[in-house]
Amino acid sequence: MRIVITGSGKQLSEADIDSFEKDLKISLPSEYRNFLLKNNGGYVEPNIFYYRDEDNFETNSAISIFFPLDSSFDNCLQVIVKAYRKRVPSHLMPIASDVFGNLVCLGVSERNQCKIYFWDHERESNEFGDEGNVFLVADSLHDFLLSLLFSEDD
Repeated sequence: MRIVITGSGKQLSEADIDSFEKDLKISLPSEYRNFLLKNNGGYVEPNIFYYRDEDNFETNSAISIFFPLDSSFDNCLQVIVKAYRKRVPSHLMPIASDVFGNLVCLGVSERNQCKIYFWDHERESNEFGDEGNVFLVADSLHDFLLSLLFSEDD
């Protein structure tokens, strides 16, 4: 299936991404770096994805936007990552939001590098580090993008 991304941010260079990594003291997986260089965020179609919750119940959500690395956007990656730094586990980085304000996150640690997770704000605990609201969606960004579906209404 063909993925279409529209409304992306400005074209990025390797230096732009290097600067972002240095500012946030993180190292992005090469797969995500390549995604930013090619697309730099935007609106994706299809946009429906599935995940299993804490009861192993399969549910779905819809991506609203992949955050662009472009400060001309209100929901730019730089602002979102900093805003959620004390709420999202440190081994995850928000890369997109769903239509309900939840986050799609990228694994940025050695043990979960490039895995994709769903972070449910309605199940968020007041204890930092509690991951009861974090659910694995895909083993890689590539697998996640390939798993996206159109809604039945489309």
